Amino acid sequence: MNLHKIESDYIALGNAIIDQDGEVTEDQELALQITNEALQTKGIAYSYMIKSLEYDNDTLDAEIKRLQTLKKSRCILADRLKSNLKDAMILFDISELKTATIKVTFRKSESVEVNEEIIDKKYCREKITYTPDKKAIKEAIEQGVEVVGASISYNQNLTIK
Repeated sequence: MNLHKIESDYIALGNAIIDQDGEVTEDQELALQITNEALQTKGIAYSYMIKSLEYDNDTLDAEIKRLQTLKKSRCILADRLKSNLKDAMILFDISELKTATIKVTFRKSESVEVNEEIIDKKYCREKITYTPDKKAIKEAIEQGVEVVGASISYNQNLTIK
């Protein structure tokens, strides 16, 4: 029996008790206990599975970080080697290196260099962004101000230790 089935059985049982004006029969009392025991068993099993998945995620995060560091160091090395090769080719006035499997040449390109501190504002785009100030919104709502488009939601966060 999965948690969804336990929950739907529990809801059906609760509705039946409500229909009987809150009177609980012996069979319903037994069903309530069985449902509670099943929930306890499944809940514990789910909790172990959740802890295991969270541990796996921590391990994956550490591995991702390790691989990102490895990638970064390899990118830095590749850039350094490329710069050294470029400098050497310029120094010896060589425009092309070529073998059967690789060809190294220069390609001309253009880029615009900008000093943002002194550039005339007519060559700049204005960028304005707005983000909700959740702290101010919460304070306003708690003081009785109606904030259209915002509300405070109360949550129950599951903690597994």
